[in-house]
Amino acid sequence: MVSAIAFSVAFLCLFEASIFRRDFFSPARVYIFTQFLTLGVAYLKLHPAMTDFHILTWAVFFGGMLSFVMGCYAAKLVFNIKPSVSNNKFAFFENYRWNLHIFFAFIMFLLFLLPAKKNFDYAGVIPLFSPKLSEIISAKSLSIIGYYSYFVALTSLSTVLFGVASFSSVNPNRYLRYFSRFMVALQIVALILFHPARNNIFIPIAILAIMWNYFKKNISAKILLLGMVIFIGAFIAIALARDQYNSSSIQNLAIDKVIELPYIYVANNFWNLDYALNPQTSVAGHPPTYGLDHFFAQVPFIGGSLRKTFGWDDMLNKSIMKRHGLNSVSYLWDIYKDFGGIGVAFVPFFWGILITWLYMRLRINLKMRYLLLYAFAIVMVGSWWSNILYKISFIYGFLILAIFAITELCQTKKSIKDAI
Repeated sequence: MVSAIAFSVAFLCLFEASIFRRDFFSPARVYIFTQFLTLGVAYLKLHPAMTDFHILTWAVFFGGMLSFVMGCYAAKLVFNIKPSVSNNKFAFFENYRWNLHIFFAFIMFLLFLLPAKKNFDYAGVIPLFSPKLSEIISAKSLSIIGYYSYFVALTSLSTVLFGVASFSSVNPNRYLRYFSRFMVALQIVALILFHPARNNIFIPIAILAIMWNYFKKNISAKILLLGMVIFIGAFIAIALARDQYNSSSIQNLAIDKVIELPYIYVANNFWNLDYALNPQTSVAGHPPTYGLDHFFAQVPFIGGSLRKTFGWDDMLNKSIMKRHGLNSVSYLWDIYKDFGGIGVAFVPFFWGILITWLYMRLRINLKMRYLLLYAFAIVMVGSWWSNILYKISFIYGFLILAIFAITELCQTKKSIKDAI
């Protein structure tokens, strides 16, 4: 019953956007679609660990959703954003320094080669073909490549910077476009060969899809459904490579196990949320952090030691795993853990306002800065059913600063004047 209702709401979002020709990638629509779709999958109960939610869990789930949606509508009521003088939504890019933009994108690609080389040295061969692959793309990778792990996040920025330069609607230089398309393909291939973790591959590809939606052609409901099928297939392939679910080879994998692979990854986020919010009497509750856990995530060199000192959970959520090895959880857990019920009521509301403000700026005038920031932001919103690197959010801060710096340096005086 719960699955049927959740799936109905999710696909209503999808087809409502298709029938009325609305942008599917609006903040509220993406949030509702992804939350209900993944909840529907979890409630299929294909694994005994997925049990019915407690009342508190339902309150946190719907409370966070209501808070975010209200933030989206509050932004529309408060902000009155008008388009620039030009009626051409691509006018901002006419005076953009694309050669300098490509230079910075290439620097980001070179920085990615640092952790790639560390993985290669550890494996002795290309990591994708190494028996050590499961170690390289698991939590152990942090000990293998150390602080170079922060450079892995640059793959998203590199792919996005080259990706935006690949579209003829904004980049008039044909040779730079061809080079950018080649580099996008090269970056994705390099990721698959040297560090084929799910987030590192799927996040930049999702951002490229969002760019296609705004620069080329609106993505239809059929294409979105096809993309979901491809995503599931790619997920199974990567899960097998990681050997995450104790299946040694695809030849020995029964069809029910193949179906269970993506199901467990989705469902464990929800059963861990319920388990964390309603701990058993024999399990000590997580000590409150009052937001400090997230705050010190911005300071990577001391954040880990502070968590250990105060007994806070690490970024792998080991204390709230209902099943060993399945440690991911909805973003709502970290908000509740840090701020309690008040956080669930107000933190998503704040993000709803901020992301909708970016969306409104983007819809009126496609400026580079707002495009890149919104692309990253909406992919994170779509990933909130799972906790995506919440506790190392220093990386996100770096990406935001890098986007601001690069777009500022690549703007000419005329384009800066147009952007005001």
